[in-house]
Amino acid sequence: MNKIKMEKDFENFYQNEYYNTIEKYYDILKKKKKSILLFRVVIGIIISLIYTYFIMIFKFKSNLNNYYIMINIIFYLVLSVMIIISIYKSLKIEMEKINEYVIKDILAFISDNDLNNVIYEPKKKVSKESFDKMELFDLNIVKYNGKNYIKVPYNKNNMVFSDMHTYTYSIKETKKEIYKNGKKYIRTTKKKTKNTIFKGLYIGATLNKKNTNHIYLIPNNFNDTIIQSKIMKYIKFHGVSVMLENLDFSKRYKVFCNDEVQARYILSLSLMEKINEIDKLFPEKKYIVFKEGKRFAICIENTTIEDIKNIKLPIIRNEIKEINKLIRVFEQLNNLFKIYHILDLGKL
Repeated sequence: MNKIKMEKDFENFYQNEYYNTIEKYYDILKKKKKSILLFRVVIGIIISLIYTYFIMIFKFKSNLNNYYIMINIIFYLVLSVMIIISIYKSLKIEMEKINEYVIKDILAFISDNDLNNVIYEPKKKVSKESFDKMELFDLNIVKYNGKNYIKVPYNKNNMVFSDMHTYTYSIKETKKEIYKNGKKYIRTTKKKTKNTIFKGLYIGATLNKKNTNHIYLIPNNFNDTIIQSKIMKYIKFHGVSVMLENLDFSKRYKVFCNDEVQARYILSLSLMEKINEIDKLFPEKKYIVFKEGKRFAICIENTTIEDIKNIKLPIIRNEIKEINKLIRVFEQLNNLFKIYHILDLGKL
């Protein structure tokens, strides 16, 4: 069974193995840097030659007199700034690619997998079929998109991660009185507005044992009273509302299930304490699903793989900054796997 990794484990992995892998990434970046710089310099020279040609053809030097030198300075200054910005953006794109490699490498380390077994598709999202099977958001009402799809074998099963945004559209009508040729008209305009229901990270896991009950925990701590009153409209599963003796827990979650007696048995004080531990690790609002069968899912608001991907390594290699950045990436990815261990999903 996979054991949760510690920061010391990652530091040892970095010193013994991963340092050399990062060095290879920077060697690739060096070659990219040369081609990026060369291409921009050539473009800069071509633009300068075209500029000089037009100066000569239209005799700007004699026509502009004292302004000629100032215009030249401004032109080359603007051109230089544009080239520097273009180089920076290109290098940033290359660093994003390296960060994608880093995420996949660290996922393989955390899960004790070969790289080939870890799937990371930055432009892909969880399939509609898989998401719909969790019966969380009603996809007949709610639309969704996402990216950074990850699938990792873990404890002989799979863990899936994906950034997700669920939303609805509403049409707002506004009426305005206008007068034309002495007559009054009412002009109606319609504006389409996107209303976010959830934006964050989807985590799905397969369990080792079959669960015999549906249990859904919906956030009960919305600041927006409108969302609070309408949230059940967007939830696909409508079971029995369970009133728990733990009032503090009830303040944070609404609990629904298809068998109240069984739900009270499964959602024991022990399990509630485990969910409290997850709340400490991820204090943001969460939707938690224990699905009948072997499926589990949790949606954590304001937490994304994209945020982790944005922890970029320095463009110029600096070992102190490098290890600090890598530890941050490791910690944030490792926290996602801690959910599996906190809830003891391997035994559910």
